[in-house]
Amino acid sequence: MIGCEVMSIISNLCKTIAAEGTVLLKNDGNLLPLSKGVRLAVFGRMQTSYYRCGTGSGGGVVLREIPCILNSLKANSDLCLDEELINIYTEWVKENPFDDGGGVWAGEPWHQKEMTISDEIAQKAALNNDVALIIIGRTAGEDHDNADVEGSYRLTETEEDMLLKVCKYFKKVVVALREPSLGPVFGVKGGAAGGGWAQVVPMEDINLHFTGDFHAISAATNLLAAMLDNHIQQGNALNIDVRKIVWKRVVDMNDRQLRFIVNGLGGKANGTPREDGFDITVASETMAIFCLATSIKDLKERLSKIIVAYTYDNKPVTCGDLNAQGAMTALLKEALKPNLVQTLGGTPALVHGGPFANIA
Repeated sequence: MIGCEVMSIISNLCKTIAAEGTVLLKNDGNLLPLSKGVRLAVFGRMQTSYYRCGTGSGGGVVLREIPCILNSLKANSDLCLDEELINIYTEWVKENPFDDGGGVWAGEPWHQKEMTISDEIAQKAALNNDVALIIIGRTAGEDHDNADVEGSYRLTETEEDMLLKVCKYFKKVVVALREPSLGPVFGVKGGAAGGGWAQVVPMEDINLHFTGDFHAISAATNLLAAMLDNHIQQGNALNIDVRKIVWKRVVDMNDRQLRFIVNGLGGKANGTPREDGFDITVASETMAIFCLATSIKDLKERLSKIIVAYTYDNKPVTCGDLNAQGAMTALLKEALKPNLVQTLGGTPALVHGGPFANIA
């Protein structure tokens, strides 16, 4: 009985977290043009499906409920969905079911077969709707990670054709992408600005530093780490157990040599020796908070709740306890502003934030 009660609490908590994390569907501040009464056409087979299996440590997850974006959109009474288009996808998906790779752990392919969109379907949808929402999904995971090929990092021909058709008939189009991390850019995966005619520009700037958002996130993360260690050095008034520090420094690069280190060496003046390590910037909690924040005030409040360590009495120590949230927010205030670029075809593109799959 106790187990059932605990599972119920965990289940409700997970639903709350998932709802909060679905930033675009919450549409805080009308980020998307989905105002009350808008007529919405939803394209892409992933509107009815859900990648419930990562291929790393999240593989093999069994869920009682399989949510999908379409159901979330239907639950929004302010929207008027194109039921005819939904029925077309529903019938097509029946004949082209989700490929689970035979049910083998980590067997799911990187992408699912996409429905071909005709000019007739796209044109009719444009005549009957105000807004088009295109949904494309990918499997991701460190055990069977993506590659610079079609159907993985690159679009398939069918996906690219769908984008071109929809953009042809819907006149007001915007693309939303995450920013590239320097780790994959200099690794085997390459950049993340697209390819061929489906590309955002300037590609070389977007892939390399861009507007410096990730450097600001790195600086804010490392500032908190420095303030934590300095607090310990200056007397440790919060009674922090140096064996229970959970906050790591970051660098936006694939550098396995830094994953586990010992720092604070060199005598009393150089800190307290302890085990430490670096994460990659895009997998940090600061990045997750950055992507969820709705304003400067919200960002500061979220940062203050970060748990950085535990005391000798096993009590959590937060960023707020160190009074570091203000300084971190100051470093992130410009990065929080979205970045506007464009595709080769002149379509506006918002490229902002860059959470790795393990925190996304």
